[in-house]
Amino acid sequence: MVLTDRLSSKWGGVLAVSAFVIFWFNLLPLFAVPVPSTFSFDFLPGLILGNLLTLGPVLLFLFAFVRKYEGKGSLRAAIASLGWNRTGIRRSLVWVVPFFLLIILSQLVVSEVAVGVFGSGVFYYPYQSSLPRWYAIQSVVYAVFSSLTEETVGVAYIVDRLMPTHPATLRSASGAVLVRALVAVLYHFTTYLVLFRFSLALAMVNFVSAFVTFVIIGFAYVRSGTRNIAGPWAIHYMLDVLMVLETYTL
Repeated sequence: MVLTDRLSSKWGGVLAVSAFVIFWFNLLPLFAVPVPSTFSFDFLPGLILGNLLTLGPVLLFLFAFVRKYEGKGSLRAAIASLGWNRTGIRRSLVWVVPFFLLIILSQLVVSEVAVGVFGSGVFYYPYQSSLPRWYAIQSVVYAVFSSLTEETVGVAYIVDRLMPTHPATLRSASGAVLVRALVAVLYHFTTYLVLFRFSLALAMVNFVSAFVTFVIIGFAYVRSGTRNIAGPWAIHYMLDVLMVLETYTL
């Protein structure tokens, strides 16, 4: 009963969900397999299954957790409480443009600072540069679902549950946004180290970049004044696509 009460509390739930997501996303990169140099339909089922096993458990855990510990009457109600609904889509998307441009500006600033500190070689992508061109298409498709999963956990649960009121001012919601950004950086930790071949300089630059980006996405959710993740999802997906295009052209 005591454990149930703790998990039902605002901070208890966020800590439980965050711990699971951080563990899960840091575990998966350790089991990554080499990407074939040429595309073949023979390994397409395995690719789809791998994507499902990567993201599916996170959403299933979150939906089940919200239903049980927030007292939702059904799975549908639990999903709707996480921003998966039609209400507020337009208003949520309205804030995509200004906050997306703000993220691009912040990335330019971070890039300039990084080059000034580490030199131009800091943006060498050793892992991505070895990937075949066809994998870029897979990455763009995968990003549709990965961005939705991350924003469901990030803004629709962590930020939403930690916000003092709905709607809230940016200042009053800043604590919730910062917590979400920190959690997002932590669950990318192993991924970044593996992707960048354990280059601490490059990994740290991307940690800072990711933290700033997730803060801005969080504020986009708060500023929209609606409990809908269409906007944050769209921002995240566009950024992922830009990252794929960038890493395959460097």
